[in-house]
Amino acid sequence: MTEDLNTPLTETEIEAVHGFMAELNGPIRSLEGLDGMLCALTCAPTKIEHAQYMASVLGGDSYTDEDEAKSISYLVQRHHQTIKNDLHETLTSETLYTPALLVDAEGKARGNEWALGFLLGVAMTEGDWQDFTKGDNMTRLMLPMMVLAHEHHPDPKMRPAEIPDEGRDELLFMMTHSLALIYGHFNGKPVPEAPEAPEAPETP
Repeated sequence: MTEDLNTPLTETEIEAVHGFMAELNGPIRSLEGLDGMLCALTCAPTKIEHAQYMASVLGGDSYTDEDEAKSISYLVQRHHQTIKNDLHETLTSETLYTPALLVDAEGKARGNEWALGFLLGVAMTEGDWQDFTKGDNMTRLMLPMMVLAHEHHPDPKMRPAEIPDEGRDELLFMMTHSLALIYGHFNGKPVPEAPEAPEAPETP
């Protein structure tokens, strides 16, 4: 494994990471969920070490052997570095980081696992987000993640209203832009007025 950490994952490597995650029993069970978590951790000022966040991802599971541990660890670190590089680019350019979303049998992205992973990353760096969530404008940036994360909540009262295809596309669009604005907020870039968003799910 002599490649530089700045080298983005190939399709084969993406499939390898996703396949590994899909076998886990913890909170992250796909590359999509991992991507969401790593995006939140990249935004937050408090930096969580690779070994620490991977311990949370693994939960009670473990690697098959040392070779698998080294291989997956290396691939995850490379993907994390890609996220860092791409989000940094959003500070000075019009480009946005495109979340790594899975698609269903109809070729449509759902975004639920990414949103859940993002909220897990927020929970891991909770202290960084307290001031962030005080302002109405900043809170609205989190709404796409909140709505998608709660869409299939076990408690029906926590679920948002049914999301039509058009509404989902809008949520995913807003989520991508919110990610760039959130990263900018934590890196000294003023946040403009956020676009209108659906109401967050009610808390019982």
